[in-house]
Amino acid sequence: MRNISVDFDFDVNFDIEDGVDLAGARIQNEQQNTSLSDFFLAFKCTGLGTDEDTTALQPNAELSVCVKSVSPEEVEIDEIVSVVRL
Repeated sequence: MRNISVDFDFDVNFDIEDGVDLAGARIQNEQQNTSLSDFFLAFKCTGLGTDEDTTALQPNAELSVCVKSVSPEEVEIDEIVSVVRL
């Protein structure tokens, strides 16, 4: 049996939609960090659809990874821009 580790970088890039009216505020020098990793689930899947595949990955087999929001009312995945092999 082989162990495969898949790491995800959940950097956040967002736009404010039209129709949002924000009041003015004083901006101070401050740094805030946040993580969205608790809002997403990634797992080995069957390729099409989102059915989890719990079988062992065979040698030279293609790995399909599905990513979904576990809290779609709070965080929605619009698109995955790229997947990089490190």
